[in-house]
Amino acid sequence: MILTVTLNPAIDKRYTVQELRHGTVMRVGSCSSTAGGKGINVTKVLFLLGADYRACGVLGGFSGGFIAESLKQIGIKTDFTFVPNETRSCINIFDEKNAIQTELLEPGEPLAAADMARFMDDYKRLIKGADFVTMSGSALVGFPSDSYAELIRIAKAAGARAILDTSGELLKKGVEAKPFMIKPNADELFQLTGVTAEDDNTVVKAAKELYKGGIEIVTVSLGKRGSITACAEGVYFIAAPDVKVINTVGCGDAFTAGCAYAFDRGLPVAEALKIATAAASANAMDIRTGYFELENYEYLKEITTEVKYS
Repeated sequence: MILTVTLNPAIDKRYTVQELRHGTVMRVGSCSSTAGGKGINVTKVLFLLGADYRACGVLGGFSGGFIAESLKQIGIKTDFTFVPNETRSCINIFDEKNAIQTELLEPGEPLAAADMARFMDDYKRLIKGADFVTMSGSALVGFPSDSYAELIRIAKAAGARAILDTSGELLKKGVEAKPFMIKPNADELFQLTGVTAEDDNTVVKAAKELYKGGIEIVTVSLGKRGSITACAEGVYFIAAPDVKVINTVGCGDAFTAGCAYAFDRGLPVAEALKIATAAASANAMDIRTGYFELENYEYLKEITTEVKYS
């Protein structure tokens, strides 16, 4: 079973405008509101893939109720910790003329220590039934910067392997706990190592160093180009298929879900990376976040290829 953790969920609101202009009153052409937050996006893709999963995290207020009900209507299995704080909203504005997305991400209301403790108790209960756990995105103010590190240590003690996808201090301290897998992008790689992703050789060297430091799988996202991964089998470059991009939000989460799904099925790393890349690329083709058409995913999985560097 895969347990997904979302410490800072959100209602994702997507607005489309003809052209985004500052300092003016603008009318939105279309809008949508969906249950979001990186871990929830991971959960939605696991649901599409038919994985064995359960979602946990922190929800609160009217917005938290909206997210819980939205996921229930889809049929997604959840076990959230409910708190008094209002869950945040995040806004994605799509400029149709220039094909540019602008994101406005609320921080979320601070969490009381007692509510954080209740979540930790729930997590300790849920992790006992998990083989893998995904930890994605930011955390509410109130969670200390070593929160993911502590969740990773608890997962290890329970026999579960952790896949970590976050940034900043949460990532730095999470890495110290040696999760099973991390998935930094170029900026996050720089945060971890001080290395800029100037060329693939530089990325390969940095990924190898992180792998040698005790992380079994280190995947560096290269955006629309694909990814580079260092693991026990060597170093892989997975090229992302060329698709018509409609919405990039949630692509990294789809990648995380694809990896968790494949590893939970016992598939080898190269196959897991191709599944993850296909899921991320299919997500980019859909206006909905954390969603894709299964026929697109199946086709992309067939044409996704890997190159083994070493």
